[in-house]
Amino acid sequence: MERGTKYTYLCGADEWHSEPTEVSIEPRSFARGGMRKCHKCFEKVLDGSRSYSVESVAKFTLIHRDEHGAKSAAFADAKMQMVAEYWAQQFNRKSPAEHKVAFVVAQVLELPNRRGPERWASLEPLLSGEYAKFNTNAGVVLGGRTAQAFSHFTIHETAGQICICDLQGVGGSLFTDPQVHAKGGGGYGDGNLGSRGIERFLATHRCNEICAHLGLPKVEPQHAQPRAGGAEGIDGLMRGGMVASHGMHHGVPRVLERMMEQMIAGQLRGLQLHAHRGGPGQGLADARGDELRAALRASDRLAAQEDERRLREALKESSGASLDALTGNKRADLDLQRAIEASVKHERRPLPRKGV
Repeated sequence: MERGTKYTYLCGADEWHSEPTEVSIEPRSFARGGMRKCHKCFEKVLDGSRSYSVESVAKFTLIHRDEHGAKSAAFADAKMQMVAEYWAQQFNRKSPAEHKVAFVVAQVLELPNRRGPERWASLEPLLSGEYAKFNTNAGVVLGGRTAQAFSHFTIHETAGQICICDLQGVGGSLFTDPQVHAKGGGGYGDGNLGSRGIERFLATHRCNEICAHLGLPKVEPQHAQPRAGGAEGIDGLMRGGMVASHGMHHGVPRVLERMMEQMIAGQLRGLQLHAHRGGPGQGLADARGDELRAALRASDRLAAQEDERRLREALKESSGASLDALTGNKRADLDLQRAIEASVKHERRPLPRKGV
């Protein structure tokens, strides 16, 4: 067994919770995607006088070759999944009973006895069932009315600031590995396409009865064509492609602003834990708050540019592919998820298991 530390993002408190753990990770990966490789992971669990192992998957980066980059990617991916779960809970409060969604808990696993990118991994439970993909981070619609309505809901509820998409999972309602496109760009991992990603979703989305039940403004695809112009393009799509039945919400929910601030600050400071210790709803309250936020966002843009440069180099070296790129990599990640599911079917260990 190998000693480690698990980090879990607590959305409501806007902080990371850490706890010690012991894991056994198989040395050889059993599946690979465009951005990560997967290893079987067995975590030791104590239950009174008994102990047994819980089977999970540890995902290590293939993009970042240094420890800092791997750490940033692991924390960004875990936080992105928990942000998605927060919005899933908001969606479930308003959606019909038969159309609920959830995201699996993603954690960060630190292995202090390792060096380099192998020190950090994303940790997720293994899911049984057939994996399916419902939409992509490039706006391609593959099916699943609930998934499409959820992505539309996230744009509406955040006044166009984010879109949660690239939804895949089992049963049409339990998702993993989502992608967040943030209007300002930066943060939310290597697949964040920013305003362009939100535009692409709006350009291909067709509202369904779940969108209507939620009272979402209807998107008219014939008016919603992606265009250049970043944030202005999104605003144009919203004006031209939505009927203002209820209107967009004015302003971003403060909890989302806090999450975005934390993500930006975390990237800049190497994702130090508890970067902001205030409670929910509290921002950068000092007199220099606006100035600091501007500096953080400027630094985040530079970090995003550096991440893109590294990603281009990695893709060129690994496959010679051009960086349109991210879509192909995410398809590869779906293949990876299917490989995980197939492996679970054939190699699941009985639980509980004593004497680990």
